[in-house]
Amino acid sequence: MLSVLFVDDNSAFLEVFSILADQSREMTMQTAESVKDAQKILAGKSFDAIILDYEMPGINRIEFLKLLRSRGDTTPIIIFTGVSQEKAAIDALNNGADGYVKKGTDPAQQFRELVTMVERSVEKKRTQKSPAFTRKVVSELIDFSSDPSFAVDPDDIVLAWNEAMEQLTDIAAFDILGKGDCRYAESFFCKKRRCLSIGSLILMMRSGNRSTCSSAGSSRDPLLRSRPE
Repeated sequence: MLSVLFVDDNSAFLEVFSILADQSREMTMQTAESVKDAQKILAGKSFDAIILDYEMPGINRIEFLKLLRSRGDTTPIIIFTGVSQEKAAIDALNNGADGYVKKGTDPAQQFRELVTMVERSVEKKRTQKSPAFTRKVVSELIDFSSDPSFAVDPDDIVLAWNEAMEQLTDIAAFDILGKGDCRYAESFFCKKRRCLSIGSLILMMRSGNRSTCSSAGSSRDPLLRSRPE
């Protein structure tokens, strides 16, 4: 279930949306009636997304957006704005907001639009994080292995090259990491050649006189076996 901070100076409005959130069971919603209150809440708690009303007194919403982003806060922010404030919403998008929803007269419909926008923004953030996270995990896995092993991405860029691999090939990690153009294959085949890719990452291991290509993603084994082209 997604967690959302809804910032709006209209307490009755916040109450209605809190009830809709409880009934939908699609998100938990905490509310704040000012940017100042929101800052206090955010100082001790994080959320999957923030919904921010553009028409609030006090600190400028653009400044609030800039403040969050300058602190490295990448929480998706959805602007909730009146029909006549589309230019303001676009300004907010240009300063770090992830989307905006126009206010209307039907709270239930507005809630559905907000849920859709929040889910879309959160998923986009997760998708953007996933490749870096995957590479980190693979790199740590390779470094931990006692077998000569390394990893390349779909563009044949070497992501990991462990100590056992250095000993096997006499190639230091700092000389090969980040290098592409299938240079890793020269240690095995005396020429550049690609490994057949099935998943998002390719792992190539060598043990004794055998070389195999494998890719993360098998339902039976952490590495889905493949073969060289």
